[in-house]
Amino acid sequence: MTEYTFSIKNFLSDEERHQLYESNIDVLKQLGKEYCPQLDLENDLPITPVYFDYLRASWMLDKNLNKQPQQLVLTAIGFAFGYVLEKGLGLKWALIEDNYGEVISLVKSQADPSLYNDISVPPFSFVEKRSESMNAEVLEAGFNEISDMIGETIT
Repeated sequence: MTEYTFSIKNFLSDEERHQLYESNIDVLKQLGKEYCPQLDLENDLPITPVYFDYLRASWMLDKNLNKQPQQLVLTAIGFAFGYVLEKGLGLKWALIEDNYGEVISLVKSQADPSLYNDISVPPFSFVEKRSESMNAEVLEAGFNEISDMIGETIT
C-alpha cells in the first residue's frame, strides 16, 4: 500500500475563507432553524461535530419534499466540518494537490514526523463520500480520529 501524499499549493486567504463562510452560513442557519429551533443562531453556530452530525442526520431522516437540496446541504455540512477542524484542532484551510487533482482541504504539518505525518482532510469530499451513510456520528467520529492522530484539541 502506498502512502498518501499531497502538496500545499497555497493557504486560503482571509477573504477566501470569508467567502466560504458566507456561501454556506445561510444554509447552516436554515437547517438549524428547522431542526434545532430552540437554539439562537443569530450570532453564530455551535462549533461542535455533534451539532453538525445532528443537522445532517435530521435532514437525512426528513421526509419533507421541500427540504433543502442535497448538494446544498452536503456542501454546507462539508464547510461546517472544515470549520470545526479549524476552530477545534487548529488545521488550516488550503488548496492542495494530490493524485486526484486540486482540492480545498484542511491541513496540519508536523515539524517532527515521528509524531505523525502531515494531515490533509478535504471536508467537502469527506462529507460527500459519507452522504448515504446512516451513521449519525460521521463528523464526530472523523473529528475524534483526527484529534487522536495529532494529539491535541484547542478549546
